[in-house]
Amino acid sequence: MDASGVRALASLLVLVSHVLAQDMMLYDSTFQSGQAGQLNGKCTCANITNLENAANRRMLTMEQRFTALIMEERRRNENQSEEMRTLSHRLHHLNKQFNTVQDKETKQSAVIKHLRDEMARQQSTMDNLQSDVQRLQALVGNLTSSLGSLKQAPSQTQAHVTPTAKVETTDVPFVPLFPKDCEEVYKNGGLRYPGEYYIMIQPSDTDHAFKACCRITNESGWTVIQRRQDGSVNFFRKWEDYKTGFGDLKGEFWLGNDHIHDLTSQGAYKLRIEMETWEGKSYYAEYDSFSVGAESDLYKLSVKGYHGNAGDSLTSYWENHDGQPFSTVDRDNDDRYYDNCAKHYRGAWWFKSCFESHLNGVYYQKGKHNNYFVRNGVQWNTIHLHSSLKYAIMMVKPNESPSMITNEVQ
Repeated sequence: MDASGVRALASLLVLVSHVLAQDMMLYDSTFQSGQAGQLNGKCTCANITNLENAANRRMLTMEQRFTALIMEERRRNENQSEEMRTLSHRLHHLNKQFNTVQDKETKQSAVIKHLRDEMARQQSTMDNLQSDVQRLQALVGNLTSSLGSLKQAPSQTQAHVTPTAKVETTDVPFVPLFPKDCEEVYKNGGLRYPGEYYIMIQPSDTDHAFKACCRITNESGWTVIQRRQDGSVNFFRKWEDYKTGFGDLKGEFWLGNDHIHDLTSQGAYKLRIEMETWEGKSYYAEYDSFSVGAESDLYKLSVKGYHGNAGDSLTSYWENHDGQPFSTVDRDNDDRYYDNCAKHYRGAWWFKSCFESHLNGVYYQKGKHNNYFVRNGVQWNTIHLHSSLKYAIMMVKPNESPSMITNEVQ
């Protein structure tokens, strides 16, 4: 009941009390007259009848008024209920509109936050690119200086020409036009972000450059010499293919024994091998000393100083590949007198008799060999004897502290 209903009820109560008061006054007056009549010995029946009639009329009037007020109050309550229903419906509609607007604002806020984050990332990328540009400009300056030295060399030689036409030759230092490996570029400020790059390199004391894949990992620039990842390249090849290299630097490839020899003969180098099984487990093996001999030495392997979590399958007690020459299907240089390991296991490697590791074997999807007892897959025996690897990559970089490297049996 609202304030108007309360006021109506209060008015009704006042009216009732007023009528009752008048009736009581009339009753008292009539009663006193009756008493006086009795005292005078006269009958007052007519007065009493009049009193009852008047009281009945007033009660009827009061009942009618009271009924009218109740009906009016009911109408007011019904109107108020309808208004409440209308207001409730409007309020529900407004709540829905508010929630819709709030959801839009939330989504817009998320979009704005995403855009701001993206702008921050783009700004960071631009800053890094600017830094790289500055480093590349410095490298270009160094190369320009080297070219200037080469251009000045003929004039320096001509300065020694005597009038008698005798020419004194001077030794002009060899200045390569390309870095000797990926680590040299990384140390000079290039290739700063993790990932892979493809550049021209020229190992020391060589007169030719070649394209190489650089992998930036562990804050170092590694030169990749081999990769297996999907079986797209056939690794069951002859000596000449392994000599010059084959495959795609962005996929599966062998860099070439000549290139690997040129790289690892210009100083102390180390080897890192990363591998992954078909179950998704990752392993690595590092060797602190790694080099490959020249073709005249049958690309003999020299490897020492294992550490990692893959287990040592290059210099293990059972099949130590250290000191072994390279073997292919057409050049059998292994220690097995009755068989050709490369032919038997369909690959090429520094076989002994035959292997603890063979990363150039047949690539088997899901790692399952065709013959359980013929392990001719991509093998690293300390990881699994009878399952071929899903992924393998071999890479090299200079070893800055090569002293005291041993070949302890793991």
